[in-house]
Amino acid sequence: MGETKNRAREIEKLKEQNVVWRAGLTKEELTILGLAERLDERLVRGRSFSEGCYHLAFFMTRYLELQDIKIVPVVGWVTDGTWKGVTSHAWIEYKGEITDVSLTYTTHPKEQPTGALIVHGRILRKGKASYTYYKNDDPIALQKLEWMRTVPEFSGVLGHKENEHRFMLEIASSKSVKEYLSNAPVGGRFDDISRLVK
Repeated sequence: MGETKNRAREIEKLKEQNVVWRAGLTKEELTILGLAERLDERLVRGRSFSEGCYHLAFFMTRYLELQDIKIVPVVGWVTDGTWKGVTSHAWIEYKGEITDVSLTYTTHPKEQPTGALIVHGRILRKGKASYTYYKNDDPIALQKLEWMRTVPEFSGVLGHKENEHRFMLEIASSKSVKEYLSNAPVGGRFDDISRLVK
């Protein structure tokens, strides 16, 4: 009985902290928060949208850019801590803080556990795994990639993923995000997703 009461108190305390945190956000931060929550609810979990981290990062970049909010799309690496390697991944950053909505649903949760809904570096809802994020020049990520190259079962797949990773890095850095979204299949184009999150 005491454990249940303690857990209830913890939940109430977290709710109060969340209210205080939200009250301290700027208008731009609230806009990013609202977009992230709508994408998570209406697209990622709402429509079981998975394996679309690049797409979501680029969509958020363009959507917020049209509202004069400058964010940085990041194409980097993540790990869920259950193995020695990393996986290519994309998210956005505003003032150096991570926002990531793309891991809250995964097609194969046993192989790729769900991750947290993160906005401005804050976990709003936990996933099954706690992912660690790495930028491209992070020595730990580079070490993990080097290890993957030495393991035959990963090396072939890694070559393909590294090519895709470089291509997505080029899109993010060349600012051809608008073109990328224009060439997406119907349902994934900028206007399609914009209508869904309005």
